[in-house]
Amino acid sequence: MRKIVAFENSQCSIDQSDMSMMESLISMSSQIKESLGLPYLPIRFESGNKIYIERIIGNITQGDVNLKILPKVSKNPSSEDKSEEALRTFLTRTLKSAGERLNSIVYFTKTGLSDDQDVLIDILAKYYLESLSMAEKLSTIATYETKESQLSTVKGRVLIHKQLSSPLVDSKIWCRYKKISTDNVYNQLLLWACEFFIATVHDLPIKKRLTQVSHSFICDSNCLSYQSVVNLRLPRQYSIYQDCFIIAKNLFLRHSGKKEKISGNRLCGYVVSTERAFECIVESYCRSAAISLGYAHRAQATTPLARAASGSELDYSIIPDDLVFTKDKKLIVDAKYKLLKNDGRLNKPSRDDFYQMISSCIAQNAYEAVLIYPFSEGSRSNTWRIIEKVNGHNYIIRSAFVDVFGAEKALENDMKKLILKTSFHEVNA
Repeated sequence: MRKIVAFENSQCSIDQSDMSMMESLISMSSQIKESLGLPYLPIRFESGNKIYIERIIGNITQGDVNLKILPKVSKNPSSEDKSEEALRTFLTRTLKSAGERLNSIVYFTKTGLSDDQDVLIDILAKYYLESLSMAEKLSTIATYETKESQLSTVKGRVLIHKQLSSPLVDSKIWCRYKKISTDNVYNQLLLWACEFFIATVHDLPIKKRLTQVSHSFICDSNCLSYQSVVNLRLPRQYSIYQDCFIIAKNLFLRHSGKKEKISGNRLCGYVVSTERAFECIVESYCRSAAISLGYAHRAQATTPLARAASGSELDYSIIPDDLVFTKDKKLIVDAKYKLLKNDGRLNKPSRDDFYQMISSCIAQNAYEAVLIYPFSEGSRSNTWRIIEKVNGHNYIIRSAFVDVFGAEKALENDMKKLILKTSFHEVNA
């Protein structure tokens, strides 16, 4: 096995005289792009004997070539152990924050994994198990299901056609009725996910606990179909199951009824789009921080900016990642997974990012916006006040940095401080 260890958003030297390795890397790049729906090739060749890894992390194998991509936790990463620890932290946060977008952020295969490629499946199984166990302690999903059977007394609707076809001496009556039951599509889906993880997880204690939990379901997961799951929504009264339900649904839609290739150009392992993961993590922690401070939060709040004279398909809309608001005030928060270029002593956002925030403020009738970037050594937050007033207000654009690879408490506090330091909060305090 030829192994390559690289860091995201960095160059990596390879042996370009090895044509089979080159072919494997090209195939990896195109398969990752297709699987995650990326608008760019995440692995590309540059001058000399170098490849560039763009906005992905993971551990993938094709043929006899293994590519391990670690998060770049500093500008000059030197400790692989430190990056491994950061990887587990980042993967855990990604899985907790991804929700319905899991399949567009994470790609992984369920078989053919090596010992160091099972980290994602084990983390996902652990999180699923914890969420499911906590939910089951508080509630059981029971719904009214339609039943048809012969009863001694009439219940629900009498099935005339079945009754007429029954022997005259039969005193029981065919009826169709509603009965509360735990044998429903929701529990079938949760059981399917338990069985999926039991078959794929490598951590034996987790496998054992999943087996125990699966025995609590009195239903059959073989009744599930793609059509019955694709538009399935969890009833509001069972929202405690939301996290594990979303994981189970995403897994079923990706893996049910599909047989993975066992030979040829098969891509094994896992890949995470760090850009999309960063946006999800910021959204999740921004929502928690806003709610804890008494504010409302809305993600991906689409607002028209300009209408075209020749057709609505040419209109412009603004979709900031996060909107923190009260009845009278709004704060725009937008996550950008990129390192800022140093301009003298300050970290300066690009013109595109800066102008985008001004456009967002105009569309949302807000007067302040925050650009959030991943923390790196030498990062410095800053504030810009628009010189000329717009609609009678001086717009304020801020830059801030969060460490999504760091400690949990530090990330929570950083997101709260980010809101507390804004003029938006001072006005509403």
